[in-house]
Amino acid sequence: MVLALGLFALKTGTVYYENWTLKSLLKDMETDPKLFRASPITIKKSLMARIHMNGIYDLKAENVRIKRDDQNYLINVKYSESKPLAGNMTVVMDFEETARIPIR
Repeated sequence: MVLALGLFALKTGTVYYENWTLKSLLKDMETDPKLFRASPITIKKSLMARIHMNGIYDLKAENVRIKRDDQNYLINVKYSESKPLAGNMTVVMDFEETARIPIR
């Protein structure tokens, strides 16, 4: 049982660490004054650059959506990760993170 739990933690731990890093990046972007008046394209490029600098290579630009409301750009990052566990068993993890960048 301990071996099975250890294998599960080893396979999924890196994915959850990458998600934690993504959350941290989005939180930093919410308070970055350089992005407050930036265009959606600039915001997306900045996010993708930060993602790659932090070693998250599986997340693609297609997973990032930016919408505008009255006073913010809403960044939504939605993606799935699947990792083989053992034999024909695979674990699938779905993530969705959001951030708000002020327009003004």
